[in-house]
Amino acid sequence: MYFIKIFFLIILSSAGLMQSVQATITQQQEKKIIKILSEYYKNVRTVTSNFIHITDKRKQLSGKFYMQIPGKIRFEYAGGGLNIVGSGSWLNLDYPKKRKATRYPISATPLGALLSEDIDFRKDFIYSNFVQKKGYFIVEVRLRGKEEIGSIDLFFVGKNNELRQWRVIDAQGKANIIALTDIVYNKSIKKSKFFLNDYVEFNNDR
Repeated sequence: MYFIKIFFLIILSSAGLMQSVQATITQQQEKKIIKILSEYYKNVRTVTSNFIHITDKRKQLSGKFYMQIPGKIRFEYAGGGLNIVGSGSWLNLDYPKKRKATRYPISATPLGALLSEDIDFRKDFIYSNFVQKKGYFIVEVRLRGKEEIGSIDLFFVGKNNELRQWRVIDAQGKANIIALTDIVYNKSIKKSKFFLNDYVEFNNDR
C-alpha cells in the first residue's frame, strides 16, 4: 500500500504536479528530520530486504538488499548479472557473468551521503522539498558543499518512521527509485556480502 501510494507521488513530483512540496523548510521541520535520521542510524544496525528498482527509463528491476550501518551496502540483482557493493570509499558495480567490475568514488554519488562512516546530520546536509502527509513524509537531501553531484529523496513511512524508499537524482538529472519490501532489521549479515569477487578487475577509477 505504502509503495503504491509513494511511487505515484514520486511520478507526480517529477512532473511538477505535487503542489504540497515545500521547497524551503522551517527550523522546526529540520530539527524533526535530523532527529528521525539520527534515531534511525542509532537503532538500525543492519537491513536485509527485497528491493524494487525503477530506473530512469522506467524499467523495473528487483533483487536482494543488504545494508550495514555505517558505510556498507549491497544490491544483489535477480538473475546474477549485477551486484552493487558500497564499502569504504568506493561504490562498486560488479558484473559476475562478465567477470568484470567498475567503481566510482562513493563521495561523488548522492547515495554516498548516507554511507559515510562519520555522519553529522546537522552540519553535513542541506534539507529541502519537504512533504508531510498522514502516514509518511518525504525530504530531499543534498551533501553540503557538493550540491552539484545530485540529491537523494528519502521516504519515511509509518509511526516508527521507517525508511522504505528513496529516489536518487544524479548530476545529469537522471532519477532512479529504490523501494524496499519484506524488511528485516538488525539481523546478522555475512561479512562476505560486502566483499568483491576475487576476479574483479577495475576498468576505471573515476
